[in-house]
Amino acid sequence: MTHTLVLDSSYGLDDLFALALNRYPLARKKKKTIRVSDTTSLVWHPSKNEASIEVPMHRESEPSDVPDGYGFDTAFPNGVPAGEEREILEFALNVVRRLGGKLVTDTGHELAPHQFMQPGLHVVAAYELAPKDLLEIVQKIVKEAEIVGEADGFPYMLSAPIFAHADLVVEASTLEGEIPAIEHVEWVKEGAALYSVAYRPDDPSTLVAENPEKSQIREWREAYLGCSAVARAIWDETGGFVLDHEDFLVEPNELF
Repeated sequence: MTHTLVLDSSYGLDDLFALALNRYPLARKKKKTIRVSDTTSLVWHPSKNEASIEVPMHRESEPSDVPDGYGFDTAFPNGVPAGEEREILEFALNVVRRLGGKLVTDTGHELAPHQFMQPGLHVVAAYELAPKDLLEIVQKIVKEAEIVGEADGFPYMLSAPIFAHADLVVEASTLEGEIPAIEHVEWVKEGAALYSVAYRPDDPSTLVAENPEKSQIREWREAYLGCSAVARAIWDETGGFVLDHEDFLVEPNELF
């Protein structure tokens, strides 16, 4: 089954491969083909600045009960992708979110998630910050920040209002599971701290709007700026890695 990933003209095959390695550390590039598995490849067409996504078709007839925000139910009315096909399409949509462009499905639908949808960032660091130390860092950005409940060590949570109907939440915990982009790093293997910075509106459904209003996009952007500023302040203190909400690496110097 073939889908098409069209990139913004500012980016090309090398940029696509760099993001592929975030999600598929064993991906290999040979000439104009990126192979991410034995059965899935991205074949680059430089004249069109796009890649053909070659993957076996795997569809489910019943739509998911959870809104995906990407528009899969609309794009695939006869059965949404699952398994490896779903995985590579979600990767492609994250490429679009990061680099600009669009995904054209085999059904002819064009999907182009907004870059600020689901604002949120993660900082993975080698050491843990005490609650009062993290609070001091966050309060420099949002002075109303406070510790949620009683906290004398990991895990713990901070919260700060950024809109009347939404908070910015910082969760400090121990990293569990593996993040493909950084799983090879020795100190990450030995145990790392995870600081998750997220935007939490009272109505979570606003984070998965398939066709957001301009006012919603403005709010996403402002929320991302807040998450970005907090994540950068934490990284300035701890070092380590910054990743977006889908665990793709983010260059700290690109944060606001």
